Order: sequence, then structure tokens, then C-alpha cells
Amino acid sequence: MDLIPRSVYKLLGVLDDGAAMLYVYKKIKDKITPEIMMKVENTLNEWFGAEYEIL
Repeated sequence: MDLIPRSVYKLLGVLDDGAAMLYVYKKIKDKITPEIMMKVENTLNEWFGAEYEIL
């Protein structure tokens, strides 16, 4: 669901999505434990089978 419709306001429609993701990330980043990060890394390795680095 978009606050600003992408079909009407091209760039603003994309920016509101980015702002929403940034807001959620800032709310949950302190709650991500090392155990959760390990589960995520294991799942990504299962799905993609490649080594990567999380930024």
C-alpha cells in the first residue's frame, strides 16, 4: 500500500516506500540479536549457496 500513488507522482511514489522501510529498520535494528543474524545467514546460505557479506 502506498501513501503516495506511484502512478501519479513517479519519484515521490518511490520515495515514500523508501521512507517507510527506513522507519521500520530504525525501529527494529536494536532488537536484532546475534542469534537472529546467524539464522538469517544460514537461511541465505541455504537459498543462494554463496558466501556474502552483510553490510
